[in-house]
Amino acid sequence: MRRRRAPCARGRRRPRRGSDRPSPGTASGGAAQAVGRGGVHAARLLRWRTGRALDHHEAMSDPTAPVRDIAQLARQHGFRIGAAESLTGGTISSALAQGEGAADWYHGTVVSYHEKVKFDLLGVTPGPVITERCAIEMAQGATRVLEADAVVSTTGAGGPDEEEGHPPGTVYVGVMVRGEVTCSKLELGGDPEEIVQEATQRSLELLLEQLRAATG
Repeated sequence: MRRRRAPCARGRRRPRRGSDRPSPGTASGGAAQAVGRGGVHAARLLRWRTGRALDHHEAMSDPTAPVRDIAQLARQHGFRIGAAESLTGGTISSALAQGEGAADWYHGTVVSYHEKVKFDLLGVTPGPVITERCAIEMAQGATRVLEADAVVSTTGAGGPDEEEGHPPGTVYVGVMVRGEVTCSKLELGGDPEEIVQEATQRSLELLLEQLRAATG
């Protein structure tokens, strides 16, 4: 039986601010494909909704804020948390490691910054890497490598230049929790540092949402 494709939801693009600072990270990706590897039971469309960009940016300035609730759910329900990061370059890992009792539930992160690591270690299909498919396959691969059952992944263009035809701030976030996978497409503004910071926070929020859905 063929599985249906699960296109990523699109987030709202924020006004960009110019910057001459070098990029803290970029990544690249290809066409979406059906989700069915790694014991995936279902894939669903995840919509990202925000209020006014400035209000949201100001109110959500702490990228580690969701970790408190992630830690609580992990300890209560026995989740084994992990991550696979590209453009965020380890910032998600740093945030998760600060969670209460992290030694008991946080299994680690694969920082697959180079595409060869994505392909060879995580089993991502060779090709462009700023895609829904890449984000999903990164999450699936990390569950295997890290022996985790709740994983968040990031891939995208951190700026300041376009990557694979995608403008800076284009980010795909995959989340896989106990066999169910979702993917979101974010369109962020700001300079490279701001893009990475907001991608980190939104990825943690998306992970938290799926943990809550799995335990609700």
